[in-house]
Amino acid sequence: MHNTLDQTQKMLDQSQQLQLIAEKKVEELKKISDRLAKKDKDHPKPWWSKFF
Repeated sequence: MHNTLDQTQKMLDQSQQLQLIAEKKVEELKKISDRLAKKDKDHPKPWWSKFF
């Protein structure tokens, strides 16, 4: 019984760590996306670029 509780707590801890890592990755991707969007906004493409 004690062993099962220890395993459950260990798995919960691992799950929380993975969740935190995933959230950090999402934040990084949002920052990159925002930077790229700003870069595109600062340097608009010529009107003809949408055809190629």
